[in-house]
Amino acid sequence: MFSSEQWKKVKKILIAVGGAFVAVGAFMATFTTIMWKRISRKMKKEEGQHNMVYIAMLWRNCCTIGEDTDNVYLSTACGAIKATMPAVPDHDVSVDVYACLGRITLWVPVGVKVCCDLDLPCNGELCEELSEANERDDVPVVNVTGRVCCGTLNIRRIAE
Repeated sequence: MFSSEQWKKVKKILIAVGGAFVAVGAFMATFTTIMWKRISRKMKKEEGQHNMVYIAMLWRNCCTIGEDTDNVYLSTACGAIKATMPAVPDHDVSVDVYACLGRITLWVPVGVKVCCDLDLPCNGELCEELSEANERDDVPVVNVTGRVCCGTLNIRRIAE
């Protein structure tokens, strides 16, 4: 099937591809461990608190924020996270984000107020669509904190 010269080339290619898979796997494992340690230090572990942690590495990922969730932690290295809050909660929600070369899109319902206090080093980008809910004080608040480094955070409203 292969001559000895062709087989040598095929083996070199297979070794290079295998090495690339090992390097990517090591990167993903290291990043996930670092993110988990960072989140576990920040995580509010109080009685009655409902926390949601979502760490994404590559590709596109989707998650849904439940109505009873108090704290949300979203982290991505090179991928994209689409987090959706389908219903208006009856309490304030804290969202902590970390996007390094990745994109996080947070979809919130129309009846909540969004407050952002982000660290945007390294040309991070924040895109936010505001509505009349941000002008009211009697609605639940989604507090967005964290860091966007060379990534993007989009905050969008779900259409009624």
